[in-house]
Amino acid sequence: MIPGQEWIITNRNGSYASSTESLANTRSYHGLLVRNVDDHFLRMVLVNKVFEVVATESGEVSLDTNYYGDVVYPDGYRFLRKFSDFPVPTFRYSVNGIDVWKEIAIHPLEDQISIRYTFPGTPTSKIRIIPLISFRSYHETISEGSRIYKTTVQGRTVSVATGDLSVSFDSTGKFLETGRWYRNFIYPVERERGTIFREDLYEPGEFHFTDPGKSLEFRIYSGNSLDLPFHQVRKAMENHIRKNGVYLAGLGQIPLRSAMLLTRNNIIAGYHWFGPWARDAFISMPGLLLVTGRYGETVDLLKAYRNVSRNGAVPKRLETPDDFRTADSGLLYIYAAWKYLQYSGDLRTAGDLFPFLTDVAMNYIRGNELYSMDGPFIRLNGAPLTWMDAERDGVVFTPRKGEPVEVNALWYNALKSLEDISLRIKAGLPAELRGLSEQVMEKFPAAFVKNDAVLDVASPDDPSLRPNFILAFSLPFPVLQGFGRFKNAVDERLLTRYGIRTLDPGDPGYKAHYVGDFPSRDAAYHNGTVWPWLIGPYITASRRSGYSPEALLNHFRPLLSLPYLPEIFDGDPDGTPRGCMMQAWSYGEIMRTYHEDVINPGGMFE
Repeated sequence: MIPGQEWIITNRNGSYASSTESLANTRSYHGLLVRNVDDHFLRMVLVNKVFEVVATESGEVSLDTNYYGDVVYPDGYRFLRKFSDFPVPTFRYSVNGIDVWKEIAIHPLEDQISIRYTFPGTPTSKIRIIPLISFRSYHETISEGSRIYKTTVQGRTVSVATGDLSVSFDSTGKFLETGRWYRNFIYPVERERGTIFREDLYEPGEFHFTDPGKSLEFRIYSGNSLDLPFHQVRKAMENHIRKNGVYLAGLGQIPLRSAMLLTRNNIIAGYHWFGPWARDAFISMPGLLLVTGRYGETVDLLKAYRNVSRNGAVPKRLETPDDFRTADSGLLYIYAAWKYLQYSGDLRTAGDLFPFLTDVAMNYIRGNELYSMDGPFIRLNGAPLTWMDAERDGVVFTPRKGEPVEVNALWYNALKSLEDISLRIKAGLPAELRGLSEQVMEKFPAAFVKNDAVLDVASPDDPSLRPNFILAFSLPFPVLQGFGRFKNAVDERLLTRYGIRTLDPGDPGYKAHYVGDFPSRDAAYHNGTVWPWLIGPYITASRRSGYSPEALLNHFRPLLSLPYLPEIFDGDPDGTPRGCMMQAWSYGEIMRTYHEDVINPGGMFE
């Protein structure tokens, strides 16, 4: 493949624009306007790309780059002299003596893309701008004739529609309707992932600009439109992003880029293909929202999940709010609510949430077909209910049936959090919860610490070395003390420069590479694959055992220097990013641990 960094810009609706620096789309998820069209985060690729043909003294030259089978055509990437993706993607071309600068911005609150072309030297006599569209789910591709598009022109606005979807192009260019198809685009990353990778795209027409002068602008939108010049759209986008950078300057662009994961009242688990997931949101929330002072948005998020919960059970994700196959979303909700109180001191909101928080805890006491109480511990009765939940065609790749260590560490943390909140707001706890934390604390070591190691699952015992036990030392209310005793095993067998492995390489079930088709990747997902989000618990637990958080964070500098913090990496060799190009809890946990362990060690979070 042509080398080229991926880039992405997003808005608070969950819509985005994304491609590569060559502007060759390598994923079905790439597109210039990918719009979130409903509350369940159904995203539709409306405009796949817009490319340019520039007139020069030697003839017309296309700046486009695509994969067609094993052929790259055209070769516009050869004219790219400089690329930067922050704060807005900017492409600087030099074409036969003509310089063309292209900048792309997205409005933070509207599904609107603005493009500005600048000709700093000798301007071109003519430029053609050509959009290619599909109007399909970002999980799919289309073929010629599978959509019927209707194009209408009203003044300077050209609109294209099919079914209930439409997109509009606004410019000063002369529109020439063509209505033709481009065939056999290939998306190399999808081919590598074993998904649908071939597509045909539709060209509604061309926009011709003669003697454009020093600059021109091109606007694309779906839904509401704001008639704003490019510089105002860019400013609005930057204002949203830069709020996150005020608090954590020592992390460079990481806090700034993290703002792209925020919606109006939630957190996107990861781009490109995830929507809001409860577990991810609550783990990410302290770093993404509390550290950055976004308290109002934190309350909105907590209420959004409360509003879709049922009898104290918190759903797995908002995309499918009837899916309650999770054993830890409720426990992490209590963790997040307590964190909010610690940061904000907002007793009024704590009092408003408290009845729901106690109902969440009582849901575990009551139990159901998924989980139940076994003495003071939570026992999983089957199904993939923890964060290690990969499943395909009825095969559960990391079953963890029994009493998972991090679920019961979270249970202890939830009980202690409720006790603390009840004291602060002067409210009573249900009788079933009073004194239960002491029982968990008393029995936890005997149940989980055996042969100088911490079990991954108890009853039946699973001694596999996984990173889940670290949470027993890292949570605000740790159920175990003295992580230093077990740190060497983590450092020698799980630690990498990019995160923590999910399984000991010496284990027979270890998978070194996250590659291949869906079943192959799912089998590796939590069986060796490296997860950056675990850096947060690791540093917190280590700092509590006397290790330098600065030195620990410096160990991960190769990760922190990347333009985006991805979801996962291969277990071996160290450093090949996989999965989502940017993942919320990768950002959130690094921002939290930097704030709480490096800047404010031993502060109000102990």
